Amino acid sequence: MNSIYSVLIVTCVIASIGMIFHIHSVTAIPKSSKFWFSALYGFMSIGAIAEWIGVWLNLHPVSPNIHQCFKLLEFCITPMLPILMAYGCGLKKSAKPFWIIVIIHVGVEIALLPFAKIINITPEGYKRGEWYFIYILVYSITFVYQLTMLYHLSKRFQNRDALTLITALLLVFCSVVPSIIHSATRTAFFGMTITGIVLYLYYEGLTLQDMMKGISEKNEKIRAMQDKIIVGIADLVESRDSNTGTHIKNTAHYVELIVKKAMEIGIYNIDEKFADMMISAAPLHDVGKLVVPDTILRKTARLTDEEFEIIKKHTSEGGKIVKHLLEDITDNEYIQLVYNVAKYHHEKWDGSGYPEGLKGEEIPIEARIMAIADVYDALTMERVYKKALPRERALSYIAENIGKQFDPAITPLFLSLMKNS
Repeated sequence: MNSIYSVLIVTCVIASIGMIFHIHSVTAIPKSSKFWFSALYGFMSIGAIAEWIGVWLNLHPVSPNIHQCFKLLEFCITPMLPILMAYGCGLKKSAKPFWIIVIIHVGVEIALLPFAKIINITPEGYKRGEWYFIYILVYSITFVYQLTMLYHLSKRFQNRDALTLITALLLVFCSVVPSIIHSATRTAFFGMTITGIVLYLYYEGLTLQDMMKGISEKNEKIRAMQDKIIVGIADLVESRDSNTGTHIKNTAHYVELIVKKAMEIGIYNIDEKFADMMISAAPLHDVGKLVVPDTILRKTARLTDEEFEIIKKHTSEGGKIVKHLLEDITDNEYIQLVYNVAKYHHEKWDGSGYPEGLKGEEIPIEARIMAIADVYDALTMERVYKKALPRERALSYIAENIGKQFDPAITPLFLSLMKNS
């Protein structure tokens, strides 16, 4: 018996068993697909072993009946494998006609077995019968269908590319080569095994890609819903402060300008993820005002010292509200960023701010960015207790307080953007 042939058969069996274990370890694959793929690789192992025993019996004749049984098993299993692959990939509708062909073929094989028309066992060993073409025809039909499955399979998924498909077909072709180049290494099962593995991995890859895309789309919907809730809460806060939501939109816009410019020139290692979170968090910077009485928020006269102390509490209270509001519905990194924005956006670079008197880079970068946007919009908006400042005077105030109230690296970016807009 040719040693290369034996290696090919052993490879088929080991690979098939390995695939069964692999399939059951993948959670993304449906249970029905796991069943059919497991059946595929199980029958593939049985067929390969039956073929090997048949070849061994050619060299070591025992009983014609035993030899016939193993050849029959091999001949019946081979055309069945592409159909099992199709069922595993969820292509049941297109596979149904081929099941009929395979069942008829099995019936014909069994019926003609006593007459040695397809399988002819002689004292010298196995020989092809005069109607052997029936097996070749059925095998060829199902093998061609197996190749077309790669194309049909790709059409069922959103994610697919021509290169992957071509690579898969090349692997299938290469797996058939050993059976073509030398009769001593001729085995249908090696090509079938490699084809089955390639097809399954292609199916698994497409399934995982589609699943990840689905998760991504769901996450986007959740994020959009989360943003709407955040803006809704912020609108509620602003409505108590005699605003109509303009402050929320303006500050979010200024924050977006700052973080995108900072990301562009590489200040403070701001990346796209941080920028997205920062823009989303901006509307909640004043959420702590929910605990401030309306009489203070809507007061037109100058606040007393006691009233100002109450106003100052909106930062610390805002941090608590944010943590309570967002806990268990989003990730900790985002919660911490929103917390920092709400609690520390009134801190000043020189340490004269509140609630904790942080200074310089002790103040979280997100709070330093929020401070610029919040103060500029507060200066240029009319409130019940003050008139709006002209744009130029507001920008001058921001510029004069660089290094005192505002971050000396971030603030010039904002001034440049506003002067050029």
